[in-house]
Amino acid sequence: MFGKSLLLPLLFSGIVPTPQQAMMMDTLAGRPKEETMKIKLTSVLVTDQDSALEFYTGVLGFMKKVDSSMGEFRWLTVVSPEGPNDLELVLEPTANPAARAYDDIRGEYARLKSLGVVFHAEPTDVGTTVIATFDDTCGNLIQMYQA
Repeated sequence: MFGKSLLLPLLFSGIVPTPQQAMMMDTLAGRPKEETMKIKLTSVLVTDQDSALEFYTGVLGFMKKVDSSMGEFRWLTVVSPEGPNDLELVLEPTANPAARAYDDIRGEYARLKSLGVVFHAEPTDVGTTVIATFDDTCGNLIQMYQA
């Protein structure tokens, strides 16, 4: 990673920093980092969540992270033991849409709605989280959830 000693000479040399260097300079200068979309969750479609959980934990060595009832199905995720706070893998029933986490789902819902995003479901409390579903204009339904 770049330290102050490598970045400061860039400012005075006339060299244009890369976007990564510019972001580091902003961080060192105390300016907030530009918000970027991060993938923290992905899914595999499964026909049987119990069988999938047994396979991913018992055979592949993943750890169960979340197992929460959501009506007919469960919000069921597994993670790598080496990175339990990194990417979560949802063992998703074939009837559910893709998902993405938000810290403030209602705020993000309002922001996206103001940009013309078409929602199929407004933010709804489902017990352990809040979810909303929108269309990505390419035929995919994306489910937002409160992190």
